[in-house]
Amino acid sequence: MCRSVADAALLLNFIAGPDPRDEATLHQPGIIPDYMTALDKNALKGARLGVPRSVLRDIKAVENTFNASLDIFRALGAEIVDPADFPDVEELRVSETQDLVLAVDFKVDINKYLSGLLDVPTGVRTLADLIEFNKTHADLELPPPFYKDQSQYVSSLFGVLLLRICRFIESEATQVDDAYFAKLAEHFDLGRTRGIDATLAQFDLDAIILPTGRPASTPAAIAGYPLISG
Repeated sequence: MCRSVADAALLLNFIAGPDPRDEATLHQPGIIPDYMTALDKNALKGARLGVPRSVLRDIKAVENTFNASLDIFRALGAEIVDPADFPDVEELRVSETQDLVLAVDFKVDINKYLSGLLDVPTGVRTLADLIEFNKTHADLELPPPFYKDQSQYVSSLFGVLLLRICRFIESEATQVDDAYFAKLAEHFDLGRTRGIDATLAQFDLDAIILPTGRPASTPAAIAGYPLISG
C-alpha cells in the first residue's frame, strides 16, 4: 500500500526475491526485474480497465470520488469498461469459503512467526500459548465490554496490536487437512476461474479497478492475486 504506483515499484525492488523462510517466494522466476523501468506515463494509453460496478458499496461519498477518479484514467488514455461485473458476483457476495482458509492460515502463520522469535519474554510460542496468556491476563487482554472471550475478533497480543484476522479459539481448532485443501480449491475456482480470470477474458480487460476496501480486496485475496492499493 503506497501513495503512488512509483512508490509501489520502488518498494517491490527492495522486497522482491527469494526468502528461505517464505516458501511462496521460492517459486518465483529466477531473475528479478527492475520494476522502476516499467514506469511510463503513457502506459495507460489504449488499456482497457473494467469496473465491477455491482460489488461497489452503497456509500455515496466513496462512489462519487471513485467515479471522479475514472475521469483521470480516461484522461491518461485508458478505456473504461463500466460495468464489467464478475460472472459469479452473487456467489462472491455470500461466499464463506474464506473463513476456514483464514482460520487455518492464521494458525499456521502465527505459530511459525512466534516460534521464530529470538526473544519472547512472555514465553508465548504458539497460538495455544497465546490463548492461555490472554486467559491468564484477561484484565489486560480481554477488557470488557469490548471482548468477552477469544471466540470474538481479538486485537491484542500481549500488549502489541495484532491485526484482527481470525477468531483465536476457532483457529486453534483447525488443521491442514483435506477439508482445508478442498476450500482452497473453491477459493481458486471462485476467485480466479469464475471470478477475475473470467472477467478479464469476457471484457478483454487489462486490469480491474475498484475503490479500496473489502469489495475490492476479497476477489483478489481468495484468488491469491496481486493488488495495488493507494
